[in-house]
Amino acid sequence: MGRQSHRDWCRRSLRLRKQLETIAVAEATEHIDKATIRRLEELNAEIAFLGGGEQLSRINELDREFHHLVFAAAQDEPRLASIEFTRNAFAFYALWRDSARVAASVKEHNAILRALDKRDADAAAKAHGRHLDSGLKAALRTLKTKAMS
Repeated sequence: MGRQSHRDWCRRSLRLRKQLETIAVAEATEHIDKATIRRLEELNAEIAFLGGGEQLSRINELDREFHHLVFAAAQDEPRLASIEFTRNAFAFYALWRDSARVAASVKEHNAILRALDKRDADAAAKAHGRHLDSGLKAALRTLKTKAMS
């Protein structure tokens, strides 16, 4: 796959993910409990702690667990399976090489957490949509930088 087609694939992939995931995040506001929110806060704190390091695999695992817990809280197994399928096709490691992206992601997670804690479906969906848009921009920058080197 050429650079431009890979960039286009990333854009299309994120567009589909945004449709699936923002609905799941909004639905999660109806079901999420305080224990899950506390676990999400712990995961996000660990991501923040590791953000400046080289532990890309661990950051990726923590991020995946964070999002899985949010999506699972929606209690919609078919949507969860679809989300997991589309997430597995995305090159996450491209995101975590940039420590600024990790810090931005932590802030975006906090916005999602605040909305979930308030049970504000609209704010949660918008915060998650911004998180995906920001992730796409970071991934495309990383692909561009990698192509130039």
